[in-house]
Amino acid sequence: MTKVFLLAMGITFSTNFEMNTTEKTCRIRMESRSGTVMGGGPVTIKNTSRCEETFVMVKKDGGKAQTLVNIYVDGQLRDKITFDNGDYTTDWKTKTITGTKNKEVKVDIINQSVGNKFEYAAKFEGILPTLMRSGGPETGTLLLNTQKTFSTNISCTGKYRIIVTRISGSARATVRAFQNNNQSSPLGSITIEPNEQKKEFVVSHTSGVSMFGVIIQNLSLTDKFEYRLNVKPE
Repeated sequence: MTKVFLLAMGITFSTNFEMNTTEKTCRIRMESRSGTVMGGGPVTIKNTSRCEETFVMVKKDGGKAQTLVNIYVDGQLRDKITFDNGDYTTDWKTKTITGTKNKEVKVDIINQSVGNKFEYAAKFEGILPTLMRSGGPETGTLLLNTQKTFSTNISCTGKYRIIVTRISGSARATVRAFQNNNQSSPLGSITIEPNEQKKEFVVSHTSGVSMFGVIIQNLSLTDKFEYRLNVKPE
């Protein structure tokens, strides 16, 4: 494998397609809420999951009420979490619900006591092998001298592997990574020459990161650049 190391910029990239790397993932939070449930009716929390598995997590922060948490996927009851009555708190109770991608995950938190409250915190989490907000690689076509900007999830490792594949077209293109809308000072960049089909490079965000983004730009005045972009934790 032939690699080029740009030590001054903190970037590595390779044009070899058979790179053998360990797949890394980041856990994302899709929904989070806390509050109090009285006896008058359930509290409902729902979210359309981006993940094949959703971790439904609930904990008791206070109150004495006996409480039932029903978990649904697209309206079908899939699992339950129970809390006995009494004056105590708990750590997170977690249920792993499978087959949830692009489906509605919902919980009903039901206070089953009269005159007692249930104080709770609840969250839905999942694991994505990609940092793309769509849940998968993005594809598109850039016409003459145009560009497109993508905002991704922030990597839990602090590092990002950016993978760009040419699907068709013979344009020269650049790919730049940046944080916090600071597009004029990229964290790293590469150029894809007309005869190159795929490139990867790794960058790290710095402290104070609130967003991470990638810009793909077609540098040609005569040719298109059809691409596939993926950003993964490194």
